[in-house]
Amino acid sequence: MTIHRRVVVRGIASLGALALVAALAVSAAAQPAPVRVVQSSDGTLFVVQSASAWTLVPDPISDTDLAGLTPAGEIDGTLGLQSGPPHVVQASDGSLYLVGAQSAWTLVPDQISDDDLAALTKAGELDGVIPADILNASSPAAVTQEPISSSAPTPRPGATVVAAQPGSSQATSTPTPLSTVEGIWTGRLDQSAGLSFAITLTVHMSGNSATGTWRAVTLDGRYYIVRNLAGTFTNSVLQVSHTTTVDQTAPPPGISWCPPNNAVDILTLTDNRLDGTQAGACGSGVVHLTKGQS
Repeated sequence: MTIHRRVVVRGIASLGALALVAALAVSAAAQPAPVRVVQSSDGTLFVVQSASAWTLVPDPISDTDLAGLTPAGEIDGTLGLQSGPPHVVQASDGSLYLVGAQSAWTLVPDQISDDDLAALTKAGELDGVIPADILNASSPAAVTQEPISSSAPTPRPGATVVAAQPGSSQATSTPTPLSTVEGIWTGRLDQSAGLSFAITLTVHMSGNSATGTWRAVTLDGRYYIVRNLAGTFTNSVLQVSHTTTVDQTAPPPGISWCPPNNAVDILTLTDNRLDGTQAGACGSGVVHLTKGQS
């Protein structure tokens, strides 16, 4: 179980190794140095990766806008896999949040000493958003893609290309039917911490709203946890949050189950596959699921 030291008078807490958080499939290139948000002795915030540091100026967020986001847990310094460039905001009371996809994670920066900060190369200033090129393989920019011909339109995953009619300037696409994502999906979650689980995902659709359950079982079959899910399916992307625990065994020795509301799944539908990531306060991982397979 990975142990992280929290900052700002929060003591020490264990981050559950079973994060149950999935995200976009990354390329097989070597993993980059982790991206961290740190705070210096004078209170200045920095984004740190490897030997570089960027001054971080959070965007302000109103109490009303913050209240409209779904609390998703807490991130202690190190950012895991993200579905898009992370956006750091600061509330009126000074609290920091990482926001995205209508969710907000409380952000607790790591502390950095003056000596350690002085040893880093100052690379500039970031205003709220941490760009994908800093995240490297932790960002959608590093998703492995096949070369795309510039001579033909590129459909989004799961969309059907319709040939252009006479007099039409271009082809159009039709939305993916909601029924294609509804059902039972099975496959595997591989976490960045080195743990793997057999996954059974059940999806129910009502309009664009998705509900269902997520069952994760250790590969030896001895330990499992089942969570309720709620979210949406739009433009071939299923995005759901883990809400409540339905059933579970005791966790495997030496680790703990991550609490509910600390995981967001972002999965892209292509034919009979759902592929993507889980990301959240407890860690990250990559998910590959196939419909109707065991």
